Amino acid sequence: GVFVRVDRSIKLEAGQTFLCGDHVFVAEITPKDTSAPDADETYFYASPKVTSAFRVVEQVDGGRMGMVCCAQGSKLRIGRQDCNMNFPRDTHMSPRHASLSIDNDGVITLKDDKSNNGVYVRVSGAHQLGDGDYLMIGRQLLRVEFTAS
Repeated sequence: GVFVRVDRSIKLEAGQTFLCGDHVFVAEITPKDTSAPDADETYFYASPKVTSAFRVVEQVDGGRMGMVCCAQGSKLRIGRQDCNMNFPRDTHMSPRHASLSIDNDGVITLKDDKSNNGVYVRVSGAHQLGDGDYLMIGRQLLRVEFTAS
């Protein structure tokens, strides 16, 4: 896909893909809990169920699901250390790379937390670019520069 660098907070649609460091993520509204008792009315519990408004799913090679992190509260952080999703071996990820939050209307916002290498959001269709914008296409980083003729 084609990804454009985020230079401010941006609203994401559920299912929208973004990049942090060497990782691809998808922001999703957390599926509703559909568990119910068995036919004999027996409930099975393993861990206490915590409700979550949204989650971030890592996509690994081939589009498979990797790490999944449900937000506890209205915010979730991604980075190399001291975050909800930590990637200590990713040298392209900053210690606190990006954060996501959800408002009362269910709108998810993605913010670059002053990372060194940026946060990129996948674009679909036409997208207006400005001078100095960065694009990630595959593993290639491109910079848009307008020149006077």
